[in-house]
Amino acid sequence: MIKNYTTFDRRNRLLALLSERSGIRVTEIAQILQVSEGTVRNDLNALAKEWRLERVRGGGIPTDDHPIYGLAFNSRLLANEIAKQQSARWAVELVEDGDIILLDASSLDQGKRQHPIPT
Repeated sequence: MIKNYTTFDRRNRLLALLSERSGIRVTEIAQILQVSEGTVRNDLNALAKEWRLERVRGGGIPTDDHPIYGLAFNSRLLANEIAKQQSARWAVELVEDGDIILLDASSLDQGKRQHPIPT
């Protein structure tokens, strides 16, 4: 019986397979999902662009370093990146010993998290 996954379901199943079995190869994924190797490679590349996995030769590795925000947030994260980095550096300079800093989940605040406050 051939499984007809939607693209969304197939990619989530692909991520689950990568989490369950490290080192699983494109050929094996294609057999399990009953799709072509080209479809698997396209899915791996799309998931890598969304920061949901790290693309490696022959497969992919789920990423834990980047929370899974989704494509819309990732697009905003990359927009105006230089200005956001400058803002982050400026904000870090304003912090004084004993200050309390509150950050939200905005794309601007993600840049601030990458600039540690000197101690």
